[in-house]
Amino acid sequence: MKRFEQMVEEHLKRLYQEKELDSTDMHVDMDSPAEPLPSLESGDINDNLGTTHDHNLIHSEHGEIDTMTMISGISTTESLESPFLETATRFSPTNPPSKRSHEEEGEIVEDTSKRPKQPKKVSGIPCTCAISNNCRHAAQNNVSDCRTSLAPFRRKQKPKSRNAIFPIAVSTKQQAKVKRNLDEMSQILSLFRRARTSSPGDLSHIFTQMRQRVQQLPFSEVHPSSEAILKSRFLDAESGFPAIANSPLIPWDIKLDVDVLRLRWEKGDIETGLDRGLITKCARIVSRSFDPAYKYRVSPFYAGEGNLRNGQWFPWQLSAIRDGAHGEVEAGVSGREGLGAFSIVLSSSHRYADRDQGETIYYYGTYGKNGKISHGTNLLLDAHQNGIPIRVLRSSKLPAINKYRPAEGLRYDGLYKIESEELMEESSSLYRFKLQRVEGQTPIRYSGPEARPTPKEVEEFRNLQKFASASRPKKSP
Repeated sequence: MKRFEQMVEEHLKRLYQEKELDSTDMHVDMDSPAEPLPSLESGDINDNLGTTHDHNLIHSEHGEIDTMTMISGISTTESLESPFLETATRFSPTNPPSKRSHEEEGEIVEDTSKRPKQPKKVSGIPCTCAISNNCRHAAQNNVSDCRTSLAPFRRKQKPKSRNAIFPIAVSTKQQAKVKRNLDEMSQILSLFRRARTSSPGDLSHIFTQMRQRVQQLPFSEVHPSSEAILKSRFLDAESGFPAIANSPLIPWDIKLDVDVLRLRWEKGDIETGLDRGLITKCARIVSRSFDPAYKYRVSPFYAGEGNLRNGQWFPWQLSAIRDGAHGEVEAGVSGREGLGAFSIVLSSSHRYADRDQGETIYYYGTYGKNGKISHGTNLLLDAHQNGIPIRVLRSSKLPAINKYRPAEGLRYDGLYKIESEELMEESSSLYRFKLQRVEGQTPIRYSGPEARPTPKEVEEFRNLQKFASASRPKKSP
């Protein structure tokens, strides 16, 4: 109540000091001395305004004016500027106090006149041109470049996958070549179907054609785009290459060669060429090494035949290691200590009197040093003791008088077992081993239409050798 009385007193003082009042109920003559205002402290106006009539009256030139009547007579315009509304607005719960206040009250004074002028937007639709700084929207919105208000462009990220399959672009020429290769491969299946229904007199001609096409097959390029067709058509168990490999009607050499390709294709190895999985460098000498990107290399450290087939041919000893036939780049014996030898290579030797009789082989170990048995001889002794069958590969470096010698490269000729061992020279711990070919295998493929390497393989190999020799840098004069 005291607060209300103070506001009334302050408002009355202001009314007396003004030159003229807008209200018609009151008029103050500024030339005549003003009568003293009743003081709230003197008790002229007490806390209860309605108890004493004299205390609610103010003497003026026009007579006595009721205080409450005067307050209620303030016009609407005055009431908007009055301290009553200001006080109510200032302390309203929905309108928190403004930062602007009197310095004597100890509140923060903020100058709002220095605030930057906000750009006036003339259009509710934002500009989306993002092309130049001469945009009409930019000029109207008081900005120099309308592009600054646009959100940054976000490129859509494609999900990454380790097994993502991307489309393979194939040229028209490449498509024709792929189709031609698939047609040639399909001819093998067509001949196989004919053989099933043909008379015995026609089979010889059919098998000759079939053998020629199968021998050409390792050099027929299979494009990755046709891999699905390869698996669905040629690897079908009922009508594809598996059916040919298991058919008792087809000659054994054709079945073996088809089965070699089947095993490769089933793994996904569809590369062609004799040097697949190898890197050739032509410097002063031609050197080859394994391609680290090739993922179909087979470990050679196992006993038995594995996925090899009789007559399988390798251009170089390194390619025999690639396919798991042998485990040494130069040495003729490969294996594991304690288990025995897994494979041997029959090659030229001026130091050892090896005898190759086809089904029977007399094979010498290597000389020991200081009375100790050599590593290769130890492997052969362990294989004999453990009864491990040994893979035998014959090299084209064998003497020319050896009829089992392949024309080029190395050929896998099946499994042999050591029947006996004999110490030939005690001082050097030199042993000779007798190996006998395991029964039940197909014949050694050194002659006839089933011989390996095939004429096509020999041609391709010699072309590679010529190309490597021609690529070597010429000697400076």
